[in-house]
Amino acid sequence: MPFAEDIVTLLAGVSPVVYISSKTQIPEGGPHLSVVETGGSGPDYIQNQTAPAYRKPSAQLTARGVSYPAARTLALAAWSVLAAIRNQTVNGTFYRSIKPLQEPFDIGDDDKSRPTVKFNVIAE
Repeated sequence: MPFAEDIVTLLAGVSPVVYISSKTQIPEGGPHLSVVETGGSGPDYIQNQTAPAYRKPSAQLTARGVSYPAARTLALAAWSVLAAIRNQTVNGTFYRSIKPLQEPFDIGDDDKSRPTVKFNVIAE
């Protein structure tokens, strides 16, 4: 299953709807959470296997809200859930970990004047 869909599964308790793709039209209001898969890192190989043993997909998560505190609260909740993933299978894919690459950060308002908070994660 794609990494973005696994993130949606993991965040079901944080946000009832998580939007996937940079092309998704996010509704007015909020708070809303979206995920866009990013480039990731090269896979890990083990011993004499020719196929990768572990992929390292990555994603950027964006929280939007009617206020900055609402967007930041949603981003921090998502960050906390993903940062806690260790040795877990999600939708048939095993993850050694999902690591946030930074704390959630303010990137200003989106095109609909909603405060926006982002962070990136990488999986192993």
